[in-house]
Amino acid sequence: MTEASKMPPDQQSKSRLSRSGAQWINPRNLRFWAITLILLYTLIGFFLAPYLVKKGIVDFLQGDLGRKTQIENVEFNPYALSLRINGLNVEDTDGVKLAGFSEFFVNFQLSSLFYRAWTFDEIRLDSLYFFFQRFDRENSRVSRLLDDIASLQTEPDPPKSAPVEESGDIPRLLIRNLILGNGVVDIQDDVPQAPVSLQVSAIDIVISELNTLPDKAGRQEVTIKLPEGLILHWKGSLDLAPFESAGQLVLENGQLARGLPYLQAMAPLESLTATLSSSFDYRIFIGNDGATEVQIDNLGINLDDVALAGLTPSTEFLTVDALTLKGGAFRYPEQTLQFENLHIERPEIVTWLKPDGAINFADLAPTPSEPSKTPPDVSNAEPTNGGAEYAIEITKVENGNTASKAPTPPWLIGVDLISLAGGGAEFTDYSIDPPAQLGIADLTIELRAFSTEDDARMPLSLAGNLREGGQFNVDGAVSIAPATALELQLQTTDLPLSVAQAYVQQHLRVVIENGLLNTDLNITLPANQGPKAAGSLQIATLDIRDSSQKNSLLAWEGLTLNRLELDTDTNSLEVSALEFQQPYARFAIHEDLSTNISNLLIRDNGHSDGEAKATDSKAVNNAVDSPEQDSNPLHVVIGGIRIDNAALDFSDMSLPLPFATHVHSLNGAISTIATSGNEPSNIILEGQVDTYGLARIEGGVNLLNPQLHTDIALEFRNLDMPGMSPYSGKFAGRKISEGKLALGLNYRIDRGNLEASNDIVLSKLRLGERIDSPNAISLPLDLAIALLKDADGIIDAKIPVTGNVNDPQFALGGVIWDAIVGLITDVATAPFRFLGNMLGIDAEDLGQIQFLAGRANLTPPELEKISQLASALEQRPQLAIEISGAYDPTIDTPALQLIALRETFIKKAGTSMSLENKETMLAADIRGTLEGLFKEHFPETPLKTLKAAHKVPPADNPEGKPQLNELAYAADLRDRLLAAQSVGEQELKQLAEARTEAIKTAFLNNDNIDQARITLTEPTKVTSEDGKWVTLELAVAP
Repeated sequence: MTEASKMPPDQQSKSRLSRSGAQWINPRNLRFWAITLILLYTLIGFFLAPYLVKKGIVDFLQGDLGRKTQIENVEFNPYALSLRINGLNVEDTDGVKLAGFSEFFVNFQLSSLFYRAWTFDEIRLDSLYFFFQRFDRENSRVSRLLDDIASLQTEPDPPKSAPVEESGDIPRLLIRNLILGNGVVDIQDDVPQAPVSLQVSAIDIVISELNTLPDKAGRQEVTIKLPEGLILHWKGSLDLAPFESAGQLVLENGQLARGLPYLQAMAPLESLTATLSSSFDYRIFIGNDGATEVQIDNLGINLDDVALAGLTPSTEFLTVDALTLKGGAFRYPEQTLQFENLHIERPEIVTWLKPDGAINFADLAPTPSEPSKTPPDVSNAEPTNGGAEYAIEITKVENGNTASKAPTPPWLIGVDLISLAGGGAEFTDYSIDPPAQLGIADLTIELRAFSTEDDARMPLSLAGNLREGGQFNVDGAVSIAPATALELQLQTTDLPLSVAQAYVQQHLRVVIENGLLNTDLNITLPANQGPKAAGSLQIATLDIRDSSQKNSLLAWEGLTLNRLELDTDTNSLEVSALEFQQPYARFAIHEDLSTNISNLLIRDNGHSDGEAKATDSKAVNNAVDSPEQDSNPLHVVIGGIRIDNAALDFSDMSLPLPFATHVHSLNGAISTIATSGNEPSNIILEGQVDTYGLARIEGGVNLLNPQLHTDIALEFRNLDMPGMSPYSGKFAGRKISEGKLALGLNYRIDRGNLEASNDIVLSKLRLGERIDSPNAISLPLDLAIALLKDADGIIDAKIPVTGNVNDPQFALGGVIWDAIVGLITDVATAPFRFLGNMLGIDAEDLGQIQFLAGRANLTPPELEKISQLASALEQRPQLAIEISGAYDPTIDTPALQLIALRETFIKKAGTSMSLENKETMLAADIRGTLEGLFKEHFPETPLKTLKAAHKVPPADNPEGKPQLNELAYAADLRDRLLAAQSVGEQELKQLAEARTEAIKTAFLNNDNIDQARITLTEPTKVTSEDGKWVTLELAVAP
């Protein structure tokens, strides 16, 4: 029996435990170290590791980066290999919360040993919060954080000679569940002019089996909720080695208004509303060799309730009820994009031209943004490019080298059907005043088989209404590649011409009261050729009126053009005959002598009518001299003009007795008109004047250039002369009591040279009572008529006209009376020539009396003129002579000054000397007298000073002693003395009155002239034509 067996049982038990415990705590026993390691692993895992993790995070974020950091607690389970961090909160350097989360959980798996990959059963992040704020284009909270992190890196860069080796293998990784739950991102962007605040909340991301293992795809699902109900949902698979992903992406209820501040930085926009929804299925594959494949199917895009406002002035310029894209399919690298349908429902667009002529949409072009606001003092770190804009360029890399870019094949884009329904547009042109407006309503468009493929033919159908009235339809086909080509049929029905009113009134003072355009045109634009058009045109019920009185100017019941062919390649236009039904025109002369036609044209640049006419005349002359100025002019052929039952009203309200006549029942035709040749067009027109008068026009004329060729005869018969009383009253101050007129006007123009004959036959002409007219010609009409009338009481006159004319104008009353007045005014407008002819004297200047400058004595030739006039006045005792004295300050003043100085000199010298001109005063023998006069007139100027001004070195010795230039000195004395002679307006008028008295005396020296027949009038200022003689114009009066 052992000693232990002798112990009591309880003691034996204690003894065994003591021995067993000694074995466990025996350092020589392996069990001791196993237990020690387990206890140490447990203590480190549960207590030390959380402390170190927490301390490491806080030290790095708060100690190294200066961001205050708080963590509620950290838990690590060394047996489950899981890490849990609760309540992380990070503040930026200005105390603003930057990031945080409620819980971060990671569970690592020992199965990594079997998969030979880093394996995590779960990585979960709950209630993630992140605050992103951008201060300017290169400065944000993230960029400043990255700068601070970069500043902690103290390791030197590797030398350039030792390139860093890169492994091409992706680490083997397997994450069975990657979860982000209830994430929130606050975004504050201060770069736009209006800062943007946006919260992306309720971010839920669930990714299953995320891995880089070959042939092991994961299943993922991501849901992101944005403000105002926007939901972005993605589910699918993701494989990272090689990269492959397939799934579905859905965007719901995207409110695009959030992007307005960014658009406002580029364009003047005020508001944007639109709801975007989209969904598609996709597959993306990127092989290890970099080859990329992208497939998208079932692509659909919906934009609803689109409204865009802004520009200047602020306007809602675009609205769309709905825009729908369906059935989209995208393929890359095949580079194709195909849709089944694009439909736009009830779009409304508002566009305008600004006063400078620019279209409003030009303002939408991007413009440089203004510098953004600087944030509060957040950090002292220098800004980097962490928030800069990036340009992304994708290049293909092979064997570590960037391959040269091969020519990119064109993308093929197609849409089976593009349709638009219920469209409208409003256009306003503010570049003119008042603005022009045009509206389109009920617009429908269908374009089928749209494709960017070469030679693709796309049927097109388009129809709509103008809000001002009328419809238009377009049917045909278009092509856009390789060049644009069109085949269209355009039909318009009752389009009102009044839509062009605002543009017309910029140049003409007219109102388009009525007028409807109807067309049926085939328009083609072959590829790489000019456009062509062929068809018919009609303008019905035209009525154009003047804008002031609203009287009709031009009208017709219809204008028909049955055939029109335009070819821009050959630059030709051919049309059939212009058929006018019941055309009407009105020509009126107003009281102020303006006409209803001349007042229509609005001149630009403030030119007067005279300047405008001069410009027009010069342009016409240039056109005649060089008709082929355009190297490729438009060749126009018009198949003639046909006139059916035309009418013309003519009136002249400027006459003391208003005049009006009516030409009606005018019919006729004009033959073919062509710009390519010089052949004249034949004209035959015949109509009725008032009740019994006849008007005929016949001949040939080049209507496009009448100055080149005109050979035309105008015949008027059986016109009542009493009807011409308004014109005789205006021009002659007399009515016509009786008479008949027959007038034949023949005009022939060859390259601007006019040869015309006016045959006037007046029978039984008898003048009536006098009419008070300010424009009446002051002449004895009874005498003129008596000289012209033959024994039978008939005046038969032929008045030839020759010369070069630019634009002869013929109006019914004006042409007739102009011919008559042209005959009579030959006697009335040149009374002195007429008086000379009575004496057999052919003198044009019989009424002009000339005097030498400064003198009032009549020379012998002028005395002869007065004698001849006195003889003529003896035969016309009813005539009186009017004498108005004349003077020219320019030549009379210096002449009077010379006379005054001469008289002063003679008085000073005490002798009579001949000083007929200024040069005689330069003689040396009279210089002393001039110097004496100079001292009297200019006592303050010493002669020594004057002489010093005229001393110069000898011509043969420039360095010699200066000598007095005698002639220059004498001339200076003379000129100063002449300028000192006082001759004013009174002295000049006295000279003119002396001349008047000289003429009067010469007339009275003829015994047959009574002083009562001589009238003296106030002197007048005139301008000498030759600088020597002053001409005085005589006048006669009844």
